[in-house]
Amino acid sequence: MNLWNYQLAASPDPAKTDLELRHVTCGEHLCDAQHLDCLAVLNSVAAAHASACSQP
Repeated sequence: MNLWNYQLAASPDPAKTDLELRHVTCGEHLCDAQHLDCLAVLNSVAAAHASACSQP
């Protein structure tokens, strides 16, 4: 899994304040990053997606 293919970005929805974890390659929104989320949680979400995604 290449972590450079995942990014935290502002939501296109102006009502949302949390950043979104997205897989840049396929464009899928994986989760909203909450202020208490640690890197281990975000990494596990990305790893689960990487194992199922057809685009690395």
